Amino acid sequence: MTKVKFNLKSIIYLILQIIFVLILCLFHKSAIISSSIVMLLLGIVLLMHSNTLISSYPWTRFSTYNFIIIILTIFFIPAYAAFRSNALIIVGIAIIIANLVAILLTFIHSISNGSTVKRSKIKIPVPHKKIVKKKLKVKSRSRILRKKPKFEQKIVAIKGGSKFHSLDCKMVENKSKKRLKYYYSAHDAQKDGLKPCKLCKAVSYLHQF
Repeated sequence: MTKVKFNLKSIIYLILQIIFVLILCLFHKSAIISSSIVMLLLGIVLLMHSNTLISSYPWTRFSTYNFIIIILTIFFIPAYAAFRSNALIIVGIAIIIANLVAILLTFIHSISNGSTVKRSKIKIPVPHKKIVKKKLKVKSRSRILRKKPKFEQKIVAIKGGSKFHSLDCKMVENKSKKRLKYYYSAHDAQKDGLKPCKLCKAVSYLHQF
């Protein structure tokens, strides 16, 4: 069973508007005091209804429709008090019908909102997230395999140069990383045809493995 939250305040105000306008249409022209009391009560209901519409957010087409009914009813009250003709009774019936339509729209609007809320609560499984995570793991592993830790790289050489150096050598101190090539041992550097730097005594690394 779906639970639908109706806008009870709006429905109550619309029902009260129908009742008071119907009473005014059925009242005899001579009942001035009783009709005045009903008009006063109708005015209070219209004021409260308009206050709830103005304070509500966001402003919808449904709210605009209700506000138009309120304005028409406000104009109906002084016209009824002044003239009380048969033509105004027809206007009153039209206002009652408009209020009934507004009640129907309230129910439809509440049902549609209830269904959208229920749909939003349903969690749709997203299988592609797992696939993306797996791809990221594979990429991160491949990067780890490609890039070995820096502390293992003991020898460095300038690209296009003929000598290899230690990491703290002054010859490579101010060089950009793009221009440098790293080795894990002096023997690896020798395989590329490089000779040890005399400044940093990189020849000592030849005895290390």
